[in-house]
Amino acid sequence: MGEDGNIVIPPKQMDRILNFDESCLSLNGSESRGGRPSAAIFYPNLPCPGAITSKSGYSLTFIGGSTASGQALPPHLQFPTSAKIEEREKMRMDIGNHLKFTNGTWGLGKLTSMPVTLGVNEKGGMDEEEFEKFLRNSFAI
Repeated sequence: MGEDGNIVIPPKQMDRILNFDESCLSLNGSESRGGRPSAAIFYPNLPCPGAITSKSGYSLTFIGGSTASGQALPPHLQFPTSAKIEEREKMRMDIGNHLKFTNGTWGLGKLTSMPVTLGVNEKGGMDEEEFEKFLRNSFAI
């Protein structure tokens, strides 16, 4: 505490205070998850009259943020997958060729360069398990 009773955070500790948030990132121009709505098409001479067409859309979760001192945190992208077991989860690894590294100290005491981290799960969203993986892989808690 400072002399005036306010909480004082030493400047060196500002790199250790993290603020990040998740957001939906749409890759097809839709404003939210899911793309266009499904539609029912009825034509009696076609097989399965009244069948629902699938909706189009591709969204993933983006996590970004900064330290209290203003350093950008390395981003995280969480992709959807239809794989039911971890061994079948696939991702094109050349995506990493197009993603920039983020430089900062993040409380490590020296300038460090960290990559964008990637994850996959059924809905491409952040759940408790994926959030823990993100923290461990990005910030080694």
